[in-house]
Amino acid sequence: MGLQSTIFYVAISWFPAFLHEHGFSAAATGWLLTLYQAAALLAGLAVPAMIRRFKDQRALAFCTSSLAAVAVLGILMTPEQAILWMTLLGVASGPSLILVLSFMGLRARTQESAAALSLMAQGIGYLIAAAGPVAFGLVHDHTGGWTAGLLGVVAVAILQGICGFGAGRLVKV
Repeated sequence: MGLQSTIFYVAISWFPAFLHEHGFSAAATGWLLTLYQAAALLAGLAVPAMIRRFKDQRALAFCTSSLAAVAVLGILMTPEQAILWMTLLGVASGPSLILVLSFMGLRARTQESAAALSLMAQGIGYLIAAAGPVAFGLVHDHTGGWTAGLLGVVAVAILQGICGFGAGRLVKV
């Protein structure tokens, strides 16, 4: 939960500044964020059917996280193709959020354990996520550039994939 939300919060708070610095107008960066959200929404619509189709969700969790890592690397390496990268990031982010929220119910044995799991995942997750944009900003200020921070986001996406691979197992808690 925290890793997925960290990527989202960094994307909506820092990617516009990055893109503006790489030649996009303020209006264009706003439209790119809208594209990101629309892609996330549309891609997320497929997740319930995919959850029902597969015995577990390890591959889905790992693939969405990997796609996020590729999208952030793309933004870093070829920002002029931001339409592609922001779309791919949205295609990764929407399903990731729906998966994370679904895991709470899918992995719980009882309603009480679902509530406890939800409380723990969201409480700790959003605490972690809230630190993401601050940490990104500190890295940006300390290094004077974008590379280290964006590579940090790639690392978060990779860690999300590893955690998603574990959370996607067909087990109950």
